[in-house]
Amino acid sequence: MVGAVAAGLFVLSSGNAWAGTNIISVYTTDSSPGGLGSFVANGDLTQVCDAQADGYAAVAYLRRWDGPLWKTVVANGGSGTCKSESIDIPEGERLTLTICLRKDNKDSFCRTKGGGVA
Repeated sequence: MVGAVAAGLFVLSSGNAWAGTNIISVYTTDSSPGGLGSFVANGDLTQVCDAQADGYAAVAYLRRWDGPLWKTVVANGGSGTCKSESIDIPEGERLTLTICLRKDNKDSFCRTKGGGVA
């Protein structure tokens, strides 16, 4: 199921992101990733998917490179559940996207990716 969700979520190539120019894609660090997410600069869209029916929700944190949180998006409901939200990001901002699995208000299996200035 992760492959099917990933194919739909990550049509563009993965890598670093700069608002207006690219995409960030991130998987959680568990052995069979239960969460995946992306930030797509075209539309400033943050998306997160819960890839497994394992009792965990998937959560995405979009931040400025220097730390302030811009957006939190949570997907729960099990395998294939996704949620997307947009936020206006100024062009040229340096960003990080962190994807975690959350259970009992505790995040685990987190991974972060980011990018430079456009």
